Amino acid sequence: MPSSTRRWLVVLAAWTAFVWINRIINAWGSTTETAVAKGVSIVLATVFLAFAAATARIVWRARREPLDRVSALVLRAFAGWTVSVWLVRALAIVLADHSAGFKAVHVALAVISIGLSLPAWAAGSRRWSLQVTPG
Repeated sequence: MPSSTRRWLVVLAAWTAFVWINRIINAWGSTTETAVAKGVSIVLATVFLAFAAATARIVWRARREPLDRVSALVLRAFAGWTVSVWLVRALAIVLADHSAGFKAVHVALAVISIGLSLPAWAAGSRRWSLQVTPG
């Protein structure tokens, strides 16, 4: 894996950790969210943090060995998950009764997160395109 790709994957992992750790902190301290809403937020954030940790591990291993099939699949799943969640989340926030500033911040978080997920998708897809199919 090229070093520039590894750098972008590190940025994605760090960004994801930053965003979703803050979401856990905000959910935990919220006085307006129900216990169920807090739980859903924490579970969602935990999935993102697991993907970020897996990506960091993949980057570490990719320094010395080629990307394996499982790692490529994880990167593509992370990218797909990020795009899917942020498209739904951003749309829900834009359509809800929130301030313009709140909406702008969350749309910016969505755009940055989706943009940073593109190298993960590309790295995972590149691995798939290098495979030789039998027969």
